[in-house]
Amino acid sequence: MKDMLLGFKKQFAQPILDGTKIFTVREKRKVEPKVGETLHMYSGLRTKYTEVISKEHKLTGIQTVNILISKTMGLKVAVFIDGIQLSKTQLLVFIQSDGFKNIDDFAAFWLKGVKKSKEGFQTVIKNHLVMYHWTDFRF
Repeated sequence: MKDMLLGFKKQFAQPILDGTKIFTVREKRKVEPKVGETLHMYSGLRTKYTEVISKEHKLTGIQTVNILISKTMGLKVAVFIDGIQLSKTQLLVFIQSDGFKNIDDFAAFWLKGVKKSKEGFQTVIKNHLVMYHWTDFRF
């Protein structure tokens, strides 16, 4: 069985270690990992600042994710897991379980680098993402 390398921003290391971040959302890989593969989690991957976060976790499941974030007159965030839109309560659980403090923190992460329209609006739509789980939790 192969191993899966996962690089994380430094901000996610502690939430992974303390068990509050229980999955990661990524672009689909060319070669999909298999359930049971060992996850090698690092921050600063492929740099001289590489640090091991964990090599203890196994891939336990994969779900599809679509994300819509729109910052116009207010902030609108919608997340779909396996084609079903999360309720407000589920959305908050999703955000916190992905290692973010709150909805603003989550939106800022995904909107980073997205150009504003001339009116100052920002929108990001991410379809066909995958959620890699290392616990038994599912949506």
